[in-house]
Amino acid sequence: MTIIGLAPSTIHAARVRVVPIGAQRWRVLDHAGRALGQLVASGEPDDMRYRARRFHPASGTFRDVGDFRRAGEALECLRLLR
Repeated sequence: MTIIGLAPSTIHAARVRVVPIGAQRWRVLDHAGRALGQLVASGEPDDMRYRARRFHPASGTFRDVGDFRRAGEALECLRLLR
């Protein structure tokens, strides 16, 4: 199982807290500790993609919000959808 780290500057710029929950998967929290969604990495190290996902309470599932080339963009997307 490989866990890809996120640069602290990426996380700080998005003003969120990121908690690893598996290989290439993080829970994204706001400054108050409320869950904003998940960040999922996929692809090869030289062509990494990041998917932003939000929980949909009515269906009890996560829904994809978008795919991004940079983790910071996916984190910012989750933060702004709050």
